[in-house]
Amino acid sequence: MEVQEWRIGPVLKVGALLTSLGFAAIGALAMHDGLLDGTQDLDAVLVAVLMVLALITIYRMVWWPRMTLTGSEILVRNPWRRYSVAVKDVVTLNTNPSGILIGDREGATVVAWVGQKGTGASWLGLTVRADKIIEELATAVDEEHRRAGLPTPRTIRRYLPRAEE
Repeated sequence: MEVQEWRIGPVLKVGALLTSLGFAAIGALAMHDGLLDGTQDLDAVLVAVLMVLALITIYRMVWWPRMTLTGSEILVRNPWRRYSVAVKDVVTLNTNPSGILIGDREGATVVAWVGQKGTGASWLGLTVRADKIIEELATAVDEEHRRAGLPTPRTIRRYLPRAEE
C-alpha cells in the first residue's frame, strides 16, 4: 500500500494567507510608525511582536497539520501534538467540525485537524472533502483487518453514496 497524506484544504490556506498578510502589514506599519516619529515606543514594538506571534500561530494551525496513512498506522500531526494509531486498532471513523475522529479499541479518540466537516454540511447531507478522506481510511482499515484475520469492525463513518444504495 502506498503512503497517503492529507493536509488542510486549499480554501482555508488561502484565507489564512490573506489573514497573515493583514497581520504582517499591521506589524510593519506599527514598526514603521515608530521609526518615523523617532520614538520607537513600546506600543509599536508590542504590536509588532504580537503580529509575529499571530503569524507563527497561523502557520502552526494551517500549514503544520497533516495526517499520513502508512501501511500499518495512521500518523496525525496537529498544531501542538502528534499521534499514532495502528490501523488494525481503528474501530470508528467520523467527521465533525473539529476534524476527523479516529477511535481505537481502547476507547481513545484522536482528532485529526485535516478534514473538518461543518455542521451545516452535515445537516444538509453534503459530501465534503472530509467524507472522501473517511472513505479512504475506512477502506484501508477494512483491508488491514482482513489481512490480519481480524473481524472487520462496524466503523461509524459518513461515506460517499454508492450506486447500489
